[in-house]
Amino acid sequence: MSCMDCCRTRQPPDCSAGGFAMARARTVVVAAISLAYPLLVYLAGLFAPVPLGAAFPVALGLSGLALFGLGAAKVLVTQNNPWRSGLEMLLVGGMAAGVAYLVGALLKGLGGGA
Repeated sequence: MSCMDCCRTRQPPDCSAGGFAMARARTVVVAAISLAYPLLVYLAGLFAPVPLGAAFPVALGLSGLALFGLGAAKVLVTQNNPWRSGLEMLLVGGMAAGVAYLVGALLKGLGGGA
């Protein structure tokens, strides 16, 4: 049993070094896959023309799908409603992305670059 299984089974987790290592490995793999979704449209642009105005909205949509999918997949551990969990992750992730964009826009001129 891994460390993440304790919520599902209500049994003490395997907190040995191997249990934590597996949990970390899974987290890294899932994060890497999820973080790559928004970049797919730009990767596709290397092989086929992508209209300039379409890349960013498609990347936003792919980001939303990734966030919703991660939230819905979270129910494998929490046993909550997948729709509610997916929408919660989409809302929280969307707000975090909006704040990050706003901070970047506000600090754009401070770097000394163009």
